[in-house]
Amino acid sequence: ETQATEMKQSTQVDQRSISVGVVGGGALGSFVAASLAASHNQVVLVSDWESHAQHINNHGLSIVKPSGEIETHNTIKVISQEESYNVSSLDVVFICVKSNKT
Repeated sequence: ETQATEMKQSTQVDQRSISVGVVGGGALGSFVAASLAASHNQVVLVSDWESHAQHINNHGLSIVKPSGEIETHNTIKVISQEESYNVSSLDVVFICVKSNKT
């Protein structure tokens, strides 16, 4: 019984939420941010597209799935690239920008 309990514990997935930064608010960055938010992670999206950032902050980020279902994430915080943010509070940062922006 002890061995079965140990095996069960070792196969459980860690459900800990992480803090994630996504740099680039275009299609790829928005998709990555939405996917991470759907897994209950804390997501900060950095965008140079001010109207897009304001819209997401006010209305959430909506993704249309292949089935046609619309999934909206209201927990994503969007900041402009000019705003300062303490990146040391993030567990990981994804860079999702076009090569000419790097």
